[in-house]
Amino acid sequence: MKILFKLFFLAFSFIWFSNIAKAEVTYSCWNCMTLDSDGEGNPNNALKDFNAAAPNVKLVAVQYPYGDYIQTLPLSMRSGTSDDLMAFQVGSMLSTYAEYLEDLTPYAEKEWGANWKDKFLSVGIEQTTVNGKLVALPQVMSAAGALWYNQTIFDKFNLSVPTNWDEWISVSNTLKDNGVVGFMHGAKDSWINYDMFIGIANEVDPGKVYEAEAGNISWTHESLVKATSLWGEMFSNGIMQEGALGNAQYPDVHQAFTSGKAAMMTMGTWNNYSTFTNSGLNGSKESYGFTEDFKYGITGLPDMNGDGKHGRLFASPDVSIGMSASSSNKEEAWSALKVIIENLQSTYAKDLWVSSMTGVPFDLSDATSDFAKEALNYQLGMANNTYGKREFIYSEIKTALGDAMQNVAVGDMTALEAMEMVEKASQSVKR
Repeated sequence: MKILFKLFFLAFSFIWFSNIAKAEVTYSCWNCMTLDSDGEGNPNNALKDFNAAAPNVKLVAVQYPYGDYIQTLPLSMRSGTSDDLMAFQVGSMLSTYAEYLEDLTPYAEKEWGANWKDKFLSVGIEQTTVNGKLVALPQVMSAAGALWYNQTIFDKFNLSVPTNWDEWISVSNTLKDNGVVGFMHGAKDSWINYDMFIGIANEVDPGKVYEAEAGNISWTHESLVKATSLWGEMFSNGIMQEGALGNAQYPDVHQAFTSGKAAMMTMGTWNNYSTFTNSGLNGSKESYGFTEDFKYGITGLPDMNGDGKHGRLFASPDVSIGMSASSSNKEEAWSALKVIIENLQSTYAKDLWVSSMTGVPFDLSDATSDFAKEALNYQLGMANNTYGKREFIYSEIKTALGDAMQNVAVGDMTALEAMEMVEKASQSVKR
């Protein structure tokens, strides 16, 4: 009897000790990457993988609708009542709340050594550093500026994927003449228009768009006016589909491209799962009502500056995660953050996210075909050679640029007039 009592006591003590030893870390996000759920509905087991890697930490992640998240963020951050870990978009959002976030440099140096930056893609760390302070770490990357194409359609009409501006015009019009949308774009949405403009501007004269954002050159620089002019020409030279200004990128363009109604679109690496994996593509087929197996490919935007090379991708962290300076358990929060950022990269790779860390390949185990694997490997090479960022720091410039592009698209402004409007907004920014 005494032996049974002792065994019961030891077992109870072990359970009790295990529970109190497990520190709770809270995390708020709008895209929790399935860290807010486990089991059914979480096929890639992010939370399960987290628990295995951090047995002494209980992660409590809560996912909010994006609109609700950005509405509650100001009060929670400024009052010091936010969760231990918080998700941010780089650019204006992260810069706004940087002063309320812990400097992560000492933690990174202790964890990974003095050369810790070598573990990450530099383009990600540059954007999570605000005024010399590392206020967040990039979870995964979103690279944009890519031309997605349906090789099945190109093969049907004996066409090649366009490699320069003139070919882009020609191929788009040839497809249109054969009853197929050539290039389709959701010009109703500012966010994809920004991607398109940055892609064109970086192809015309790499980096000038970022110099203008920083206030180092005028937005009326000839290369930016040229990029704006090319954008406007797309609506009259046959590249853009009819009614582009009334189409949204989701679901209109994504559905048309994925289901074989459009041969090309611009999109980023976040689209990998829905087109290049069996599980994701099956979901697309069910949602969009098609059964054909298409060969999707990806390359850079066609050459526009005459150097004979396609455009390079540009990237920003899809989600960056910071630690609240008001957190009462920062060591535990860092332990959780380290696992989310480093240990779970192989989990994210199953959904074909581009890693924020160097040397992490895609998990191609669910790739739809050898053609898809080749496309993904090519994409990863482009993603590791990105030029510049997706997100602007100053919301005033983003708003003005979005308005300028709309005005040029409908013919209400010339390219120069549009850039003069953006420059006026730029001069109002306090840098």
